[in-house]
Amino acid sequence: MRRASFAGLIEAKRGRRQPTAAVMRPHAAAHTPLDIGFVLGSKPPIAPGEAEARARAPFLLPGIFERSRGWRLSPAARRPWPRKTRKSRKGWGDSMAKAILHMLSTLKHMSPFDVNMALDAGYDAAIPYTNVTLDEVTALVQDAMFSRAPSAALRTGIFFAGRDAVLALDMMDKAKKALLKPFEVSLFADPYGSFTTAGAMVACVEKILREKKQRELKGSKVVIYGATGVVGYSAAVISALEGAEVTVVGYSGLERVAKLADEMCKRFNIKVAPADGSTPEQVRDLLRQHEIALCAARAGVQVLSKDDLAAAEDLLIAADVNAVPPLGVEGCGLHDNGVVVSPHGALGIGALAIGNVKYGTESGLFKKMATSDEPLCLDFRHAFALARELV
Repeated sequence: MRRASFAGLIEAKRGRRQPTAAVMRPHAAAHTPLDIGFVLGSKPPIAPGEAEARARAPFLLPGIFERSRGWRLSPAARRPWPRKTRKSRKGWGDSMAKAILHMLSTLKHMSPFDVNMALDAGYDAAIPYTNVTLDEVTALVQDAMFSRAPSAALRTGIFFAGRDAVLALDMMDKAKKALLKPFEVSLFADPYGSFTTAGAMVACVEKILREKKQRELKGSKVVIYGATGVVGYSAAVISALEGAEVTVVGYSGLERVAKLADEMCKRFNIKVAPADGSTPEQVRDLLRQHEIALCAARAGVQVLSKDDLAAAEDLLIAADVNAVPPLGVEGCGLHDNGVVVSPHGALGIGALAIGNVKYGTESGLFKKMATSDEPLCLDFRHAFALARELV
């Protein structure tokens, strides 16, 4: 869809010709719930007729027109850069540029948790976009990118939310292809908090395993319950990339989880085995065959009972991310971090012990993105790396 030019708008105002009415991008109305200029406190009073002109040219920033015998570019709009600049380590930077985070979600609502985390980490504004599809990513990213000077690019971030780990990664790949120097912005994917939660869980397990069991994650037998969810999926990929022997467990038959395992193997070049955990007997049998259990089932669902733990003689660690009673691992408290939970000496790691690391990981990645001197692309790998530093 063709956009109106500056000259076209000026001529239209003087009555020489009428610009096309179909210049506003479809996503502008569908996915922009807030007026960014108003949020940042930089929007001047709207003169008569200005609202219509802005609607026809949605890419123009507030203050780009003056009204004096017709619309024309203001002096500020004629300058390519703000007058007040500071020398940064990588070149000239805008000392007054706001830190803006555009948050894209495939769901009906953006997570308040992620919005709060972003603002507390230092962003001046966090703008949510909901029901975003993969095909819309390029246009949204380029609108965010080209609306600011290159000096402000590093103060602009794109966050990918939703509830699908694979789709979030696909959206970030799409965004990478849309970037253009020198306007590159930073990207961060953490759908449903899964990348930071999974990174924190595996980092906590790795630390306890090393310190209290004198074992490494590499070569350990790991079973992941609830692996069809985003946290379990991400934990499986992280563990497999670290060299663990991973089994992913589903609760609705073998077909779905087998398809998921095949997708993991092809996409990340790893080896994972699928297993069905539809019955309590299958859950217990799988626990007996493994040394580490990662429980990432739905909130309020107990995965492992005390009897299950007692039956697993080779179990070293059981970790749980469910903070809603009943907890995922019976006998493992929310704050437990290496507490004995079975007669054979298996150690439990509770949801809040993992949650503390997850919180620091997500906040830390937001801060890195907001203050970096280089454009960043952050996913589960970076989440796990930072979580390792925090445990």
